[in-house]
Amino acid sequence: MDKRLIRTIRDIEKLNQYQFAELVGVSRSTIAYIEAGYTPVSEKVGRKIIEVIGQDRVDKIAALIEVDK
Repeated sequence: MDKRLIRTIRDIEKLNQYQFAELVGVSRSTIAYIEAGYTPVSEKVGRKIIEVIGQDRVDKIAALIEVDK
């Protein structure tokens, strides 16, 4: 999971950074730092995103990004 996937998930789910951070259980600044590329997505945050959004949905969104390249 990378910054582009995080941002795309958030955009598709129509969540701002505050809302997404609350769902994932991290601070808004953590999401901002990830999206800006200052910090990588930790395993814990990645697992929580999959738990909240769903593995199937995350996989479909990731596939959209791959097609877009």
